[in-house]
Amino acid sequence: MTWHITFLYYALQCSGTFTTRFAFLSLCPSLQLPHTHPLPFIEILNFNSVLTHPQPNPLLLLLLLLPSVTIIMASRVVLLLAMCLLPAMVAAIRPAKNPFCVKGRVYCDLCRAGFETSATSYIAGAEVILQCRSRVSNEVVYTKRGWTDSTGAYTMYVDEDHADEVCNAKLVSSPHPQCKEATPGRDQALVILTRNNGIASDDRFANAMGFMSQEVASGCAEILRQYQEFDNEN
Repeated sequence: MTWHITFLYYALQCSGTFTTRFAFLSLCPSLQLPHTHPLPFIEILNFNSVLTHPQPNPLLLLLLLLPSVTIIMASRVVLLLAMCLLPAMVAAIRPAKNPFCVKGRVYCDLCRAGFETSATSYIAGAEVILQCRSRVSNEVVYTKRGWTDSTGAYTMYVDEDHADEVCNAKLVSSPHPQCKEATPGRDQALVILTRNNGIASDDRFANAMGFMSQEVASGCAEILRQYQEFDNEN
């Protein structure tokens, strides 16, 4: 079997160690080369010469190829570690996104109309709750409570993205002794808490939610009549 000396020189140059070259010389007694020769192996050995070895030694092949295999394996390990650590590093240095700002109002329906009218007043100190349920199991996975200010408005901040959940703001209680009955259909409001829907702003406005007064306020009949006339005209 004939090996071209170019392959041997390439393998020796890849190994680059004196030990490997010494082992090569020891396993190939047909090559008696001085170990301290100052010229590269390509000059010691005739580039166009041919080394004839009837039975190549497997140990020689191992010694020649092992350094290259080790380098390849090490480079792959480094690449794998980089791929695993890079996302975590990017997440660590990336600035945190602003939280969602959920805003809404709670009113008292003095006319028991089922919607806001010109007679509507807004309730201070009303308790609301924000709940997010899994789309798969319908289990509550997120809850946050809030209270309205003097204008009947509430604000809640949510850090997490809830693209996989359905979130709603809900009425909990009213401090108004004469306005504590939640209006059917107006007792909760859908809130979209994800940035995957094209909304650029961090603000999320929930529809107003309301309680109904125990008694209909005076003047409500005229107010409702005006609303009815407006609907008929349109």
